[in-house]
Amino acid sequence: MKKNSNKLLPISILVASVLVSGSLAFFGYEYSGKMTDDVFNTKVEEGIKAFIAKQQASAQPEDKTGTIVEGDYTDDDAVLGDSDATVTMIEFSDYQCPVCQRFHEEIFKPLKAKYIDTGKMKFVYRDLPLTSIHPNAYPAALASECVKDQGGDSMYYKMHENIFAAALTEEMTAESLRKSAGKAGANLSEFDSCVSSDKFKDEIAKDTQDATAIGFRGTPGFLINGYMMDGLYGLEAYEQVIEKALEK
Repeated sequence: MKKNSNKLLPISILVASVLVSGSLAFFGYEYSGKMTDDVFNTKVEEGIKAFIAKQQASAQPEDKTGTIVEGDYTDDDAVLGDSDATVTMIEFSDYQCPVCQRFHEEIFKPLKAKYIDTGKMKFVYRDLPLTSIHPNAYPAALASECVKDQGGDSMYYKMHENIFAAALTEEMTAESLRKSAGKAGANLSEFDSCVSSDKFKDEIAKDTQDATAIGFRGTPGFLINGYMMDGLYGLEAYEQVIEKALEK
């Protein structure tokens, strides 16, 4: 009796595991007196590991790279480049995200020279501040929108560049964002009023909602004429997608 009672706890764990994994029939049959202790314990461990792996897999969002997303997701966000360009690249991003910083420095600049500056592609930046890990991402998004409110798309992208450039050499703070706004040409009194009133919270929330609806798992995320790229890729990968879009 004692020998069997010692198995009650692992049996209860096993049953909970296999109920989820759909293997109860197999384990129930095998335990009806045909297992040694060693085999039984091995089966328990295997069942628990399978259960944990299944739970972890279900918790991990699906990578949807390559999905074609229908609809216009440019919203009313700032456009860089020819508005009539054949290709539209939309980035959902976070100003405090190190991977987004890398994209800006290593990928975006050559893409801009090759496609945006030549009129082949336009670029739209939309905000996806991951506030749980990047507390200054939302203030940066808000600061950019406040600058755009004063000077339109042109001033917005000056601010955009200033924020990423400043992040290479200094910590992102309210003061550094204010300095970037001044360098972009914004009236700082108006800027301060816009920021303190949180004027564009609904605009930023809309960007985040759209990113979630599309299925992005984090930042950065891209749509190139509807072709979804979730995460950071090498320059050649973006060029291949853009070139295919230009052929259509």
